[in-house]
Amino acid sequence: WTHSPHWTYSWTHSPHWTYSWTHSPHWTYSWTHSPHWTYSWTHSPHWTYSWTHSPHWTYSWTHSPHWTYSWTHSPHWTYSWTHSPHWTYSWTHSPHWTYSWTHSPHWTYSWTHSPHWTYSWTHSPHWTYSWTHSPHWTYSWTHSPHWTYSWTHSPHWTYSWTHSPHWTYSWTHSPHWTYSWTHSPHWTYSWTHSPHWTYSWTHSPHWTYSWTHSPHWTHSWTHS
Repeated sequence: WTHSPHWTYSWTHSPHWTYSWTHSPHWTYSWTHSPHWTYSWTHSPHWTYSWTHSPHWTYSWTHSPHWTYSWTHSPHWTYSWTHSPHWTYSWTHSPHWTYSWTHSPHWTYSWTHSPHWTYSWTHSPHWTYSWTHSPHWTYSWTHSPHWTYSWTHSPHWTYSWTHSPHWTYSWTHSPHWTYSWTHSPHWTYSWTHSPHWTYSWTHSPHWTYSWTHSPHWTHSWTHS
């Protein structure tokens, strides 16, 4: 069925259905069942809608210039949502989770479980946070321009802490200890036990102190 200049209508059953409907300049509608469903709907210049079941679901929805929405189940889930110019959201379960969230220009968030955890969080221009468990822990935290923090357990510990421009701190146990501490421009401190001791201490420009026991002692002290 046609009525120019604007309308077109068609309908088919052979052996399953097809249905199509158009009204130019803006509308298009179609519907199909063969053997599962497809549905599509458009209104230009802005809208698009589609829906599919074959054998699992797909759903998509768009409103230009800004929105996009999609949803899928085949056999596990995917969900995505966008609002330009700033937002993006996505969610996946196949077979474990992925979650991601972005708000430009500054935020990013992501979360994963497959089979252990990953968590990441960013706020530019300054913050970064990440956390991992796979199978042991990693933790990292940054605030630029000055801070860095990291922590690891896999299978023994590592701990590091920095505040630029002056401080550094680190601590390790794997399987015995290492400890280091720095404050530039003047101080350095370190301590080790693996399997016997080393101790060192410096304060520039004048002092140096060191002490060792491995297996007997060495002791040194300097003041320039």
